[in-house]
Amino acid sequence: MSREGRRYREKVRAILPAGLGLEPLEVEVLRVPPDARRRDVDNALKALLDALERAGVYADDAQVERL
Repeated sequence: MSREGRRYREKVRAILPAGLGLEPLEVEVLRVPPDARRRDVDNALKALLDALERAGVYADDAQVERL
């Protein structure tokens, strides 16, 4: 994982409230790209969902029932 990816993961972990990890899970995402370049939405979601998993919100993103 890149240095930037590790920093992103740590930022996600830092802003999460304690006591998460309940099921079923629903994740709502508002994407606000920093500029007008085209981006694949699946890449942004993968990074976010992986960071939430690494932060201990859930064991696996398969637990997310609604996105």
